[in-house]
Amino acid sequence: VLSRDAAGNLTSSPDRTFSSVLAPDLQVAGIGLLPQTNFLSGMLVTVFWTNANTGLGPTTGSWYDQLVVSNLTLGVRLFTTNIYFNAVLHGDIASGASKSNACQMRLPDGLPSVGTLQFMVTADINNTLAEYNSSGTGESNNTAVLTRASTIPDYPDLVVTNIGAPATGTPGQPVQITWTILNQGAADAVGVRTDVI
Repeated sequence: VLSRDAAGNLTSSPDRTFSSVLAPDLQVAGIGLLPQTNFLSGMLVTVFWTNANTGLGPTTGSWYDQLVVSNLTLGVRLFTTNIYFNAVLHGDIASGASKSNACQMRLPDGLPSVGTLQFMVTADINNTLAEYNSSGTGESNNTAVLTRASTIPDYPDLVVTNIGAPATGTPGQPVQITWTILNQGAADAVGVRTDVI
């Protein structure tokens, strides 16, 4: 290669060979849910997905996937977390191969979880891996979504009735107070509870 400096001196340098590393292209190939249907507020849900490498090179190193659960009916985000893909434990993903990841979460109780829920997974949320494809979408094609309908389950509804107490009392002496707890809801009230006077 011939080049001339600012003083006009001509110099020659040897040819150089440059090589580029083939890059991966991560995509979320599919999202699954357990249970698959009949979602209820307060339910424990397992979200699992497949990270597919559609690029020409392997992934190298670990990264974080992100799960976002939103209620589209109410326009609110219910849950967000990043899930570590440990390449030391699971290995890199070769070109054309795929590996799974998963997260378990509990839907909020009550009305926040009633409506159309969207489960959105993004692979490599922090762009830790340098990704490439011929369309130029290597860093922007990492997201997939799945929606499910969710309803509210039956809940207990405790009310206090029949409060009994003496008409008079003596300072410093105990008195007996009684009451009845009535469950007027459609579900049994299970577990330990504390009443406060």
